Amino acid sequence: MNVENTGAYRKYVYLPAVAEAWKNGHDNKDWNVESASFFGARRYQFQVPEDTATADSQIPGNWLENPSGKEEESYAQAESVYHSFVTDSYTEISDELKNRIQEKFFSDGTDPEAMSFDELTTQIRQVLRNGLQYSENPEEIPTDQDGISWLLDGTRKANAVAFASVAVMAYRAAGYPARYAEGYHLSSMDAQAAADDGEKELVLTTKNAHAWAEVYISGLGWMPVEVVPGLYVETYTDQLVQGKPSYRVNETHNQDGGMDTTDEGTGGNVGKTENSTATPQNPLMIPEIVVLLLYVVFGVYLLLELQRALRLKKLAAKEEQKRQEGHLVEWHVAQVERIFRIGGVKGELTDPGVLWEKVECCFPGIREEEYFRVCDLTQKYRFGGLELEAKELRVLWKFRERLQHCLYRKQRFYGKLKLRYLYVL
Repeated sequence: MNVENTGAYRKYVYLPAVAEAWKNGHDNKDWNVESASFFGARRYQFQVPEDTATADSQIPGNWLENPSGKEEESYAQAESVYHSFVTDSYTEISDELKNRIQEKFFSDGTDPEAMSFDELTTQIRQVLRNGLQYSENPEEIPTDQDGISWLLDGTRKANAVAFASVAVMAYRAAGYPARYAEGYHLSSMDAQAAADDGEKELVLTTKNAHAWAEVYISGLGWMPVEVVPGLYVETYTDQLVQGKPSYRVNETHNQDGGMDTTDEGTGGNVGKTENSTATPQNPLMIPEIVVLLLYVVFGVYLLLELQRALRLKKLAAKEEQKRQEGHLVEWHVAQVERIFRIGGVKGELTDPGVLWEKVECCFPGIREEEYFRVCDLTQKYRFGGLELEAKELRVLWKFRERLQHCLYRKQRFYGKLKLRYLYVL
């Protein structure tokens, strides 16, 4: 199977539970499969074993109860440790919520821990079907209330996220390790229809966004349990699921893997819920892209500022050298003429009358009298051979600052960047 991710969050590699032989990623076991690429996985491949359509069609081997050999014993030992972790991590529920679920799901006084798995699941589905109404526009959960309790209060319009979240806590209330899962859903009916039409490519979008509950299977991992009306059938495979108590589910299994068209719930395409947060979708990529761009921009900014600081330091050292050599006037005049050239004025201050019109045009804000004052000081030094006084040197320095200010003010953003980082003014 070849996958091309054109819009979803690329940090994760989207794989079915039975996928194998995939590359370029990090398998974090229960949590997720992450791409090893810095920019995430855009294209990747995986294989699915034959005759293994879904995760819940697998049956743990009998050797798990009586392992023989080092490999089986090592696996059984690791399984025991992991099962303890699952029990500690995925059975947590508050007493208040547990009592609330008991009232909602088992109002007749039935002990959920005494029910078989299929009986419990049927009960959970029935209550959800009667208590929640699937909608493409679910009600918004109040921020000041517990989400699960609010969903159980009356008949609410809800999406797959809500159905799965309530189901997880219902299983936990019954003593079974359960967790919430999200991703993309492609029904076997849609896949078969595409195959019948000769299509070799399928596009999954936000309309395929979905959420479901998972229950832990000893020796295999997590079994997906569908609780959205219209997307499940009332049968299970022959699997040993570890919980409190342990149980064995029915031996029958739906080979079609399609929707239960006889379900009386609202059914429908769960992925169409606009407010659903069940799956990493294209909008979730926007913050990641923005953050990445901000990092890039900040890095470029630091590099530009660093090179600017180094060049300013070099210019300051050169100015100090000219001061010690007694050529500070020449230094200031050279800098003024350099700014003239950057601003589009070509020529020397020794011919002030010719340059004034260009200076007036290219450096708006410079007064005629201050320009000619600087020209007089330049001629005094160059042709008169007279040293300039401290106040006259300040005139040159201030004129240089005024030129830079006028040049910056007339530039647009890109021009200002050039002045700051290319010409270092």
